[in-house]
Amino acid sequence: MSFYIKLVRVQGYGVEDAVVKFTKGFNLIEGLSNHGKTMIVQFIEYAFGGRNQKDSLSLNIDGTISGQIEMAEHKKAQLKQKSSGDKTELQVELDNLSKQLDEISGLVTSKLAKSKECFNQMSELNDKIVAVDVTLSRYASLKGQYISDIKRLSFIVDGEIAFENIEEPLLCPVCEQPVTNVENETKHVEAAQKELSRTLALLNDLEQAIDSLTEENLSLQKHYVDLEKERNVIQTELNEKLYPRLDKIKATEKDYREQIEVMSQVRVFDDLLENWASRINELTEEGIPEKDVKFKPKQELGEKFYTDMGDILNSLLEKGNYPKHHVATFGQTSFDIMINGKKQAVSHGKGFRSYLNSVTVMALSKYINENALYKPEFLIIDTPLEGLSEKYSDNPNESMKHGIFELFIERGKKYQTIVVENPDHLPSDIDFKSEDINMISYENEEGFLKEV
Repeated sequence: MSFYIKLVRVQGYGVEDAVVKFTKGFNLIEGLSNHGKTMIVQFIEYAFGGRNQKDSLSLNIDGTISGQIEMAEHKKAQLKQKSSGDKTELQVELDNLSKQLDEISGLVTSKLAKSKECFNQMSELNDKIVAVDVTLSRYASLKGQYISDIKRLSFIVDGEIAFENIEEPLLCPVCEQPVTNVENETKHVEAAQKELSRTLALLNDLEQAIDSLTEENLSLQKHYVDLEKERNVIQTELNEKLYPRLDKIKATEKDYREQIEVMSQVRVFDDLLENWASRINELTEEGIPEKDVKFKPKQELGEKFYTDMGDILNSLLEKGNYPKHHVATFGQTSFDIMINGKKQAVSHGKGFRSYLNSVTVMALSKYINENALYKPEFLIIDTPLEGLSEKYSDNPNESMKHGIFELFIERGKKYQTIVVENPDHLPSDIDFKSEDINMISYENEEGFLKEV
């Protein structure tokens, strides 16, 4: 082996060098998407002059851009699932919701103000009721005192009247001596009678005052109960009708705003994809005008080249476990592999394209290394199994995966072979951690360019 790629080093100001080392044999670069696997291939291709000035590394149609487009389409599809309806219609609905929200908010504010007013009136009434209860309690104590005085004075008057009806001599019940009736010795009877009359009058006034306060107390309590009922009705309406309706309107308004925002994001993705599509069309349409082509290699190749290429292709396809009922040739016009006389795009779906492209490149490399004067020997292939296990493949075959990687491993025993592939595409029955394989993995958060 006279020539191979030892390492790729990418340097930048103020950042750590990104380095990947290769062996002379089979090198497998695997890892998560957007971790720089394809970028390594791009750097190698760029270093060997494989790209012109217009077609820069950041616009690789088969690599970075296609991956970015796929991600953008996926994100756009996710966003569309979250949106429904027309943006204009949603804006109209949003305006209506805003009006309803203002209306309900105003109604809630009015109800809350009325509830607060009821509460303040209830507080004032409660203070009055307490004051009336205290006054009634004092009146009850005063009434009891008046009744006691009336009983005392009545007893004095009644006793004096009883003495007047007793005949003399009146014997003392203790000493049995006659009691002398002293007429008009004191005027206490008259005083007692006057006091009794005055107390009775006071009691009458007090009872009228008590009746009046009791009636006022009942009126205050009734008013308090009415206000409490009114406040409860307001609170029930707020809790059971207005608040739920307000929350529903707010939730719907939020949903509409989110949908409008999602539609705006979808529009951004549409513009981005349109820009990328335009750029891709520019790149694919660019090329060297036919009049400027000074060397046309296909015209220099003889019939033997196409025959030998067909033999090599069939041999590789057989070793790669390709279905046996297919016959491969190398087309002179298309300068590409033909399956049963048809172009691969016609004879097979998109899922087989990467597989057949990889086999074709290996066949060309094998022919060049066996017949050419200058032999590059090393070979780099990016995602040879892309789409083989996906919906584009009519019959995904695990043995085909195994077969093509056995071809890579076998080629690596003689020539440097570098393959880039996603981990979920790799055949499960091959030990890629063996000593004969240099496995370069980017499956953690850090990719090839560590600080990018």
